[in-house]
Amino acid sequence: MVFGILLIIVAICFIRLGYIIKKDKRSLALGVWTFNSVVALGIFVLALFVANTHLLPEWLMTLIMGGILFVLFLLLILPFFILLLFLINGILILWKEGIKLRNVLTLLMTFLILFYLVFWPSVGSIIPDGPAGYLYLYVGFIFGFTIVWISVYGLSNYLNQIHFFVKHIDYIVVLGCALNKDQVTPLLASRVDKALKLARKHPEATVIFSGGKGSDELISEAMAMANYASSQGFEVGRMLLEEHSSNTKENIENSYTMMKETKQVALVTSNYHVLRALMIAKTLGVSCIGYGAKTKLYFALNAFLREFVGYLYLYKKQLLRLLAYYTFGYLVLIAIKELLELYFLKMTR
Repeated sequence: MVFGILLIIVAICFIRLGYIIKKDKRSLALGVWTFNSVVALGIFVLALFVANTHLLPEWLMTLIMGGILFVLFLLLILPFFILLLFLINGILILWKEGIKLRNVLTLLMTFLILFYLVFWPSVGSIIPDGPAGYLYLYVGFIFGFTIVWISVYGLSNYLNQIHFFVKHIDYIVVLGCALNKDQVTPLLASRVDKALKLARKHPEATVIFSGGKGSDELISEAMAMANYASSQGFEVGRMLLEEHSSNTKENIENSYTMMKETKQVALVTSNYHVLRALMIAKTLGVSCIGYGAKTKLYFALNAFLREFVGYLYLYKKQLLRLLAYYTFGYLVLIAIKELLELYFLKMTR
């Protein structure tokens, strides 16, 4: 009976995941249901293992138990590893990229994790019930939910860069970013390299380099990308230049108007930026898939957090509504708790 129920849950999770992948995977639902499917399958396999331990040889039992203990150990040290990674990354990006507001996100995240893991338990234990205690719980739920949300966002971003059955691509749109005068930066060069690699796999595809001219740039980002692509031996006849956009939304909108046919479109950007670019395309009604160019870890981690903030801004109205519902529900629960305590206090007198 139990195995039947677990098997049904596993089937539901994978069916839902398959539906999302088939319909449109450009959302956090992809990460949520991938996680649900893996967890459900893991629980099912673990239940089978526990129920049939008597059928397994002793050496295999020892090996499996050792593996389980090792995984539990990794999960135990994971928060400390993440904390150390964020701390080192935060210092490294400030050292390499300079002290700027956009470069402090990983250090800020480090302090938030420290607050959650160290200061919260110590301070929370000495703060009595009341407004201060309620505030800690209120903020703590938001913080914990945000950590889960970032994890799901990261998983969805990664999964949206995996494509198994792409046989044909009509257009490859390369999203621009800042130049070094009239030259592509290493970040932008990696995007062009990724697009050229994809274009060579799909000789039928036209590459659209998209990006306008910034105030401190000598030429447009599109022109700089085209020049770099030409220096790599890519055919000029397969290039189109979109030179009027100043952000991701305009990149996609303007590039879309240049397409004669839009059967299969691929967006190429940095790996940390793929999901948000795809979500923007989705809001514009543009059907496409995404490919991410490799980025140095110290830069990608901080940039990924910036992307998550950008995602929050993209859905700010829905998020503010959700926060209002949560705040209202939390206040109602506090009021009920206080009234019940007052009622029972009167009853005991």
